[in-house]
Amino acid sequence: MGQFYDVNEFHEAIKDVDVIIDETYLVGSYDDFLSYYHLTASSPYKFITNKMIFREDGWLNPSDAQDWFEGAIAQPNAVLQSLMGIVHPDYPSKAGGRWFRNIARDDPITYLTMDQCTGNLSEPRPYIRATCMAGIGDSAAPLTTASAVATASVAALAGLLLAFL
Repeated sequence: MGQFYDVNEFHEAIKDVDVIIDETYLVGSYDDFLSYYHLTASSPYKFITNKMIFREDGWLNPSDAQDWFEGAIAQPNAVLQSLMGIVHPDYPSKAGGRWFRNIARDDPITYLTMDQCTGNLSEPRPYIRATCMAGIGDSAAPLTTASAVATASVAALAGLLLAFL
């Protein structure tokens, strides 16, 4: 979509959007979202009417690091399933919403804990990379170039998915 410096141009660009995934660090709640983007709960947009506003902070570790920047990068298939799960809630997704939290419906954040980092290392592990990494030094991993590329790739996949719906 590009960058917008005029709120009216931005509102015009999003007028036909069905689902929004907000990736800013400025929004944490539905009210924050509405305020930041100069919208109201009665604004005439499908994503507001249908309460389809998401953030990728659905899974956090106790240090508030998002699993999105660790687990999602290594599992693009699960990201695509998660996207399909939020766009089509009746889709039988193993991933569910996983990383995506619907702030318009006040979905809770799931906090992952270190006890979820146990198990047989020869078997597939649940998607909890950020939690396990946070236990090592108790700090969140920084956003890397690979993370940014993966996020852009996921955005492109989501655009393709939505284009065919």
